[in-house]
Parts: sequence; structure tokens; C-alpha cells
Amino acid sequence: TPQDYEAVINRFNNYYIPTAEECEAIFEITGTSRDRISHGRATSRVSGAIGQALREAGQEVDIGLIMASALLHDIAKGKPRHDEAGGEILRGMGFDLAADIVGVHTDLAGKLPDDVPLSTKIVYLADKYVRGDTVVDLETRYQISREQYGKDPDIEKHVLLRKERALRARQEIESLIGTPLERIVFAETGN
Repeated sequence: TPQDYEAVINRFNNYYIPTAEECEAIFEITGTSRDRISHGRATSRVSGAIGQALREAGQEVDIGLIMASALLHDIAKGKPRHDEAGGEILRGMGFDLAADIVGVHTDLAGKLPDDVPLSTKIVYLADKYVRGDTVVDLETRYQISREQYGKDPDIEKHVLLRKERALRARQEIESLIGTPLERIVFAETGN
């Protein structure tokens, strides 16, 4: 039928994005915990809200890609360099674009936010806004990190560097959408 044909064409055009069923299979294959899946779902919702705000501001954003990448971003949590490990898992499954995002979601591979694609920044920031499955502001997120890990001056320096990178990414996205990002993020959760 014409509807079947349209569905096949749509799937072909979005073949590089894991479907909901594929994401569930990836969770099962990787043994992703329920807590990590809940975190991924919350991060995916926040990514989608940021992506939609950017799209409404005239930016080209593949919302399906960012939401799937955000959902899967912690599939290798608990392994050394879990972001890179997760990216490699997805690359091995043929999801290269999602792998590129997941592979640097923790720290943008040490790059400045200006040096990574917009889709990567979106997932990176959404992850920073979600602690567990709860949305928090960036100040709270990094204050908690400093309290947990900041007893060591080297670790505190690293936490502050990560905070600075996140604030820079937030500023860039806010300049594109013309509104405070936390207004978008918290509107997504009803807070």
C-alpha cells in the first residue's frame, strides 16, 4: 500500500537511528541497569526539548538521532572510559552517528564546545542536567560533584573545568534559541 511504501522509505531514511525496539535490544545485550535506562530516558526527553527549541529557532537538528543517542549514552556505564566504550558498541552495530555522540558525551573528548557538532552538545548538556532520573540545574549538578569529589585539589580542578565547559556549551545554545536553557529544560519536566 502507499502507507507501507511510505513507512519503508521513512525507515530507510532513518536507518542510522536506532529504533525503540533496537534500543531495548541494545539495553539487553549490554546488560544496562534499570537505573541507567531511567537516566537515559530522562536525558532523552531533555535532549528532545532542547532539540525542539533549537529547531524552532531555525537550527537544523535531527531530533530522532539526539534522542536515541541520549537514551543509549550510558550503555557502557561502569566500564573504564564508558563514553568511548559505549560509542564503540554502537559503532559495531552500525550506528556510527549515535556512536560519535555517545563516544564523547562525558567530556566532549576534552574539546571546547565550539569544536563539536550541535547534536553532540545537546546530548552532552542534557546529560549534565539529569542526575539519576531527576532534572537539576547546572549549579546544583556541579556543587554535588564538588562535595563528593572535591576533597582532592586535582579532582576539584577537573570538576571546575567540566563545569566551565558545560556553562560554555549552555551559553552557545542559549544564544541560538534566545532564551535561558533552563527554562526549556525545566518546562520539559513540569518544574
